[in-house]
Amino acid sequence: MPARELSFWCGIYLAIDLPALFFAGETINHCFRNEYGPPSKAVRLRRLAVLGDGLVKVTKEKLAENRAALIQAAGRLFRERGIDGVGVAEISKAAGLTHGALYGQFQSKDALAAEALAQGFKHSYARMVAVKDPSGPSLTGYLDFLVSTSHRDDLAEGCPLTASTSEIARQGEAVGARFAEGFQQMADAIEAVLGEHRSGADRRQRALAIIAAEIGAIAVARATAKSHPRLSKEVLTGVRRVLGEVGGEARSRRGKRRSAGRRGRRNPAGRSRSVDVR
Repeated sequence: MPARELSFWCGIYLAIDLPALFFAGETINHCFRNEYGPPSKAVRLRRLAVLGDGLVKVTKEKLAENRAALIQAAGRLFRERGIDGVGVAEISKAAGLTHGALYGQFQSKDALAAEALAQGFKHSYARMVAVKDPSGPSLTGYLDFLVSTSHRDDLAEGCPLTASTSEIARQGEAVGARFAEGFQQMADAIEAVLGEHRSGADRRQRALAIIAAEIGAIAVARATAKSHPRLSKEVLTGVRRVLGEVGGEARSRRGKRRSAGRRGRRNPAGRSRSVDVR
């Protein structure tokens, strides 16, 4: 059939039903390029994702619901088992969907990983800044949340930065970009609550060092938790104390006490408070 005539009939089909759009578009593409071979696997999966097994149209609401389910399932599995340790088949199954639904929403696993990383970080960051402190956001509140046994043990809901750091360099640029954005946002939050500290490093440098050390501490604590639980706890306790000192936590707390008057015992000059990692 001539290409122009085929285009005419495709236009008629488009006016009748949405599914024709996908078949018509692919058919015209083959005609004008003289590519009459069978459609690729990716094309077939995209058709299946939109048309369904029985050529049933999917509403925009359902597509959005499917996308959210895939992102949530992927994020949880990536944090638990790593990006490279999970395949698209497992992600689709966990979301209760098919391969076609996944590839209908994302061009590749890398694209899904980038969005899952961003969404997971958004959730974790919201939990961190939601830590209740009568005096508002504080370095103590942030560090108590980040450098803790609860964070170490919560792989499924923990921060994706700590779960995926070692893998990011092997992923695509989009995944790396989402990681960098999350890291910088965390550093910004820490920088905003830093206290004074006698060192040659400026506030930005100290904030970057604190987040990098926190990520490393959680990674080491997780790696040693099963075989050497005592060492795992020591890592968290030691890093928590040092980061508090670098962040000016003790000085900041003493300053607040002075401004509020003499209420409670003060820490000895130059000594950081004892840290109980929970």
